[in-house]
Amino acid sequence: MIVSLLIPVLANWLRAYLIVMLGHLSGNKLATGVDHLVYGWLFFGIVIMLMFMIGARWSESEKLAEGKVRSGYFNTGPWSGPRFPVVSLVFTVFTVLTGLPQIALWAIERGEVDGTVALSAPQTLEPDWQAGTANTSGFKPAFQATSAEINRVYSRQGRVVELYVGYYYSQDYSRKLVSSNNALVMSNDVHWAPVTQGTKTFLVAGKPVAVRTAELRGSVMADQTSAKRLVVWQIYWINGILTTNDYLAKVYSAIYRLVGRGDDSAVIVVSTPKGDQIAGAETVLESFLSINFPVIDGLLHEARKSK
Repeated sequence: MIVSLLIPVLANWLRAYLIVMLGHLSGNKLATGVDHLVYGWLFFGIVIMLMFMIGARWSESEKLAEGKVRSGYFNTGPWSGPRFPVVSLVFTVFTVLTGLPQIALWAIERGEVDGTVALSAPQTLEPDWQAGTANTSGFKPAFQATSAEINRVYSRQGRVVELYVGYYYSQDYSRKLVSSNNALVMSNDVHWAPVTQGTKTFLVAGKPVAVRTAELRGSVMADQTSAKRLVVWQIYWINGILTTNDYLAKVYSAIYRLVGRGDDSAVIVVSTPKGDQIAGAETVLESFLSINFPVIDGLLHEARKSK
């Protein structure tokens, strides 16, 4: 009875200890955000399984018929049975679990490098998208403390697309891709306000890719002539993996850091004036991304290698 009560208490204590040590040894780079839940459930699952294995050693599961004494460990005395292998197994598993934070820290440090990211926008994209010199709308996504940025305008046949890429690596509290301080438009922005938001799927090299969509309305106070409208698409790039989900972006980043590949990540944002119909603007963005995304992806991979 006492053992059954102690099992969840000990499991929860050990889980909390491992998470605290992981955060401490990594300089608060791991187990401090969404990944706290991931590590928590992982450690809790391992520890609770271990505790039940220990409890099963002294369980009384077999019953003899007609009131006979139960068979098992307690029938032959407290020192009988193969206790030494069980104790050795418990000690070994406990040692491994205790050392996991240090192993994780070593994996993180092995994948991190210091250096400057080389990220520059090409002058020409396919097909015949030419780089301009000025940001025509005045819109820039509110992503803070990037390691490198691209903020360039491209035009073709009278249509304009603004490309923004915010690159992050060696992320910490002050510099990270997924954060409450990073968004297309902040709630206190006096120049732009979101009108609608959603998701859309388009094809890149025959594969479906999902993006976040938004329509932004410019402030009349900022532009006395008329309120501009932009159609904006956003997607996360995590070491080559694309996602629109904040939680998945954090999980992918944590996994890549643990396996020693670093946490190189980026946000890709494209926008264009809405015009008369939103469908026309979405067609422009879809054409621009579906054709030029391989080039953008290549730039990000080169940036990752340049550090």
